[in-house]
Amino acid sequence: MRGRTQNAGMEGRVFGFRQKTYEIQASRNGRWTIEQTSHDPADAEVAAKALLNKLKDIEAVRVVLDSASGKVLFEQKKPQTKTPVVVPQIEEAPVCKSAEDLYGAGGRKVMNRLFRQYLDKTLLTPTEIMHNGREMKRVMDFESIVQTAIARVAGVQKDSEGGDAKKRTDALWSMVNGISKRATEADKLKLPNIREVGFDEAVKFVCKTAKPEELKFMLRCVFSRELSQTRSWYGKLTQVLEWSNTSREAAGLVLLDDFISDTLSSASLITDILGQQPNLAGALIKLIDIADGEYKPGKGQSPEMAEIEEMLCKLMKSGRLPASRDFLLERVRSELRTSNPLSKNDPGAEIERCCDIIDRVLLDGGVAGGAGMAEALVQRATNILNVGGANGQREGVIWVVRRGPSALAIAHFLVAIAGSRIAPNLEDVPAMQLETLVGGLSEVSDLVGSAGNPMDHMRAVTRLYRAIEGSPGIAPESAAAMNKRLDELLYDYVVKGKIVEQMDNPGWKLHTRAFLLMQMCMPDVLPNGKAIMVARKAVVSHLRRPNFEVELVAGTTDPDEQKKIILQCHHLMKAGGFR
Repeated sequence: MRGRTQNAGMEGRVFGFRQKTYEIQASRNGRWTIEQTSHDPADAEVAAKALLNKLKDIEAVRVVLDSASGKVLFEQKKPQTKTPVVVPQIEEAPVCKSAEDLYGAGGRKVMNRLFRQYLDKTLLTPTEIMHNGREMKRVMDFESIVQTAIARVAGVQKDSEGGDAKKRTDALWSMVNGISKRATEADKLKLPNIREVGFDEAVKFVCKTAKPEELKFMLRCVFSRELSQTRSWYGKLTQVLEWSNTSREAAGLVLLDDFISDTLSSASLITDILGQQPNLAGALIKLIDIADGEYKPGKGQSPEMAEIEEMLCKLMKSGRLPASRDFLLERVRSELRTSNPLSKNDPGAEIERCCDIIDRVLLDGGVAGGAGMAEALVQRATNILNVGGANGQREGVIWVVRRGPSALAIAHFLVAIAGSRIAPNLEDVPAMQLETLVGGLSEVSDLVGSAGNPMDHMRAVTRLYRAIEGSPGIAPESAAAMNKRLDELLYDYVVKGKIVEQMDNPGWKLHTRAFLLMQMCMPDVLPNGKAIMVARKAVVSHLRRPNFEVELVAGTTDPDEQKKIILQCHHLMKAGGFR
């Protein structure tokens, strides 16, 4: 009971007679409490109204003729103020050249951010809205959110129109109006109902009747009509995952990634999937695990959500959800760019938790999440260092490098950050750090460690070679110098380690030896240079045998198996550039 007042002297009595008590009650989150009492009904009503205006945390007031009677003499609710839907500012957006681009992952990612409040209010995805004429009209008529969103996008894309924001605005309006018109016309079409005929039958019908150029749009219309009837993110995701697991129609399956990625943009759904996490760092690492298809059920997760996570991970692992994977990684990137603490209950552990994320993101095969993730890590580092501007970003790069899990992972990070948006601010820091790292290597094991087989080691070094070679942020002459050094390391590794001799073991069948040597000559195993010439020389010596194909199948009596061996040999020869 809060703030209850009492009259001085004999409470509620005058000359021995009991006076009526009027309770002034306030409601907070649906619960009524007594704030004051009065013996005058008019005074009680005035006091109640004053409380309603004064206290922000109450939603209603009333005057009750003592609790025993429960008789309400006056009641008033606080007027509901309509909170406008906010369209947030954005820093970048991929340039869509046609209306078709807006249906893609890049366009929908921006829409999910700009219209997040509206989407959560209506429980619809951008894909559903863009394929439903009625919903398109509703969003275009809702306050001024479409106008604001277009202005936001045009503001960051004006350079694509020569710095003319108005020209870009007109182009975006043309695309949006085109989508709206197309959706309205599609509403008039009689398309199959999934609930009536089933998913596969609906897909088959559209594949037979739709024009090739309209097939994807029509299929998305069919899916959208069904999913828009389910007004919960959990229900939508469950339905799409069920389709993904049971359908055999490839034309429909390839489009389901659009709908899954849209639902994964919901913060509430992500929270339910994650379950209880010790801190923000733990939540972000789990999101990366899901994106990589690593199923690790969490604490506090309902059986339904654990099942959803498992299904998601299987699909992610299969490579069938590229957009959904990127949507999850974008959530990680976005959160790292903020100042939200990675360890809210233990501020002193902020650096340690950031290192946990660095270990999870910087991999020997590259940066999980690409250049955008590398940039986000640098931003988080600048927050920890509390240094802003370009100088802070340069210090942030060095801070991350010092905490990288391995030389190879650090090298990939430096290549990624050199090609990021913030590269101009970093000057030559990434290139210099990378040159120092590569120049300081004395052997391949310094880069890849000693565990693993020779093929894995060569592929790992070559993967870095390719990354440096294709980096737009590293000067050609610098890239050439570093890759020359990597080739020298590979040459020493092949020659001193007698790798060719290991692959060309005389005790093995000729086709086993030849195939291993040919695999060494694949572009993903060794780059063009000194190292690959050693392997190619060994392959050529075998190919020049007078009866090479006869010897190749020696010891194999099955004619079909012999044909397979010869065909595989020809395939490897072609892939390795031997014919």
